Amino acid sequence: MATGVDDEKSHKRSLRTVLTQLRHEKVDTDKMMGEIKDIVIKTLFTIQFELSQNYKACQPSDNEGLMAFEVLGFDVLIDKNAKPYLLEVNHAPSFATDSPLDYDIKKNLFIDIFTLLNMSVDRKKAKLNALYEEKKRRMLEKMSLKQRQQNKKDMIAAFQLLQDDFEQMNLGRFERILPLPIKHAMLENQKTQDDPKLSSYQKQLANQQYQALVRQQERYTRLLDTMNGSEEGNGRVLRKKKEEPKEEKPKPAIK
Repeated sequence: MATGVDDEKSHKRSLRTVLTQLRHEKVDTDKMMGEIKDIVIKTLFTIQFELSQNYKACQPSDNEGLMAFEVLGFDVLIDKNAKPYLLEVNHAPSFATDSPLDYDIKKNLFIDIFTLLNMSVDRKKAKLNALYEEKKRRMLEKMSLKQRQQNKKDMIAAFQLLQDDFEQMNLGRFERILPLPIKHAMLENQKTQDDPKLSSYQKQLANQQYQALVRQQERYTRLLDTMNGSEEGNGRVLRKKKEEPKEEKPKPAIK
């Protein structure tokens, strides 16, 4: 059992310690971690549709999508070639603190979680007031179903931009792997292109990295649309209805 946070002789190690050891063994840890992130993203894609539908059914008036969260534990096996394989996903991972290392990692995990949740009494009051005003506005204003749906989409899009900025500034020890930080990368790339001190090679490399990020996000978007049964990446669900069994006509009785 670990007797300290940085104990390297126990059966438990921090991710930082493991990656450091693998780098000493000449393993391309950037490639390996990229493959692990890809596993996590594609695994969550398989349940995204059902989770989204269940959430909307339970919270139909919520436009922010912040009324539920879950911490999942991904068990990943690394073979001798540093190729990762998914073993299982724990929906209720252990938060026991049997060692100083456990305590340090899980304490910081909870700190970062509650920072990202951004919970406060003032936010709760503002949310309830907003719901009340929205309900009153719907009763007074005559608006078509199409207009209401468009207004809801606009509200969700506006809030998502604010939420993305907040998360990017309050990640702590987390790394957001999806959606990819396209906006942040675009600003950094533009800053690089405008810097007169940098060489043309450095600017070209920065632009290539930004374009690669954009293409990766597009691939994930197409994959999610395909798995959800959407058409042309527009997010519209076109899942086929289950075919009802055909009624068999009664056979004529044989005399």
